[in-house]
Amino acid sequence: MDRGEEPVATQPPSGGGRTVLLVEDDADAREASAAVLDHLGYRVLTAGTGEEALAQWEAARTEIVLVLTDLMTPGLGGEEVWRALRARGADVPIVVLSGYAPPERTVADAGGVAAWLRKPIGIDELGVALGRALGAPA
Repeated sequence: MDRGEEPVATQPPSGGGRTVLLVEDDADAREASAAVLDHLGYRVLTAGTGEEALAQWEAARTEIVLVLTDLMTPGLGGEEVWRALRARGADVPIVVLSGYAPPERTVADAGGVAAWLRKPIGIDELGVALGRALGAPA
């Protein structure tokens, strides 16, 4: 590596005990994702529906530093959730994790989404993406 080059992050930054709101309708995927986030050092609040996510936001809005949401959830979908959060003044990063995202969909046209990640995603890749969304150096 040349002296002027920045090192590339190979390890995800630690969550540092910060709180993430995880929105995932599949109970097994929600449990597994919460365990991964815990492993990465985050405190995790979970919601199985968009409506639960909004209730969790209202109950813990001062603690939540990032929202990680599936795109397809029953009732309010992921896009409706992040638009509702923005309408309620949420200025935290919102990261979408979905296997259904069309390839032409970009973060820029997703209405305030910090990152759009494809399922399945590795632990380290998720950790780096969340760190970037939270402002950690790449």
